Amino acid sequence: MSSGEQQFRESLRSFRWASSSNNTNISTSKPTPFSRLAENTSSFFGSIGNRVQGYLPLTNNNGEQDDDWFTLTRWQRLTGFGILFASGALCFLIAFVSLPLLAINPRKFVVTYTMGSLLVLSSFALLHGPLAHLQHIFSRERLPFTIAYLGSMVATLYFAIG
Repeated sequence: MSSGEQQFRESLRSFRWASSSNNTNISTSKPTPFSRLAENTSSFFGSIGNRVQGYLPLTNNNGEQDDDWFTLTRWQRLTGFGILFASGALCFLIAFVSLPLLAINPRKFVVTYTMGSLLVLSSFALLHGPLAHLQHIFSRERLPFTIAYLGSMVATLYFAIG
């Protein structure tokens, strides 16, 4: 990365933190419990973001930091990871609830369980970066397990739906 680009990124980072810290409440009215909760939550997550920013290096296999993966910030990646992971957990819950109906209607279980698996896999791909995640799961040590896992998902979908 060139020094000019590095300086530009640093100036953007400092601008972002400076602009968010200047948003103070100028209202002279008595603060409500909701406004105090919102202010405390905002300051709490802001301080976590400041502390965590230097501790979550997203690196590729060459040790280079992967900052510009679709230009998502770390917070956006973590948020996307949380949303996808929670969606996958919800699909697993729906599949678990539909388990007693497996003999009557196996499609509902198969589709929701497979969707949950794909969402959880996608959440980790979003967190680490898709290329790094694919390189990790298709590495020599993990290749047999990856093939078995993905093959079982495809075969299950094929026989349940087809």
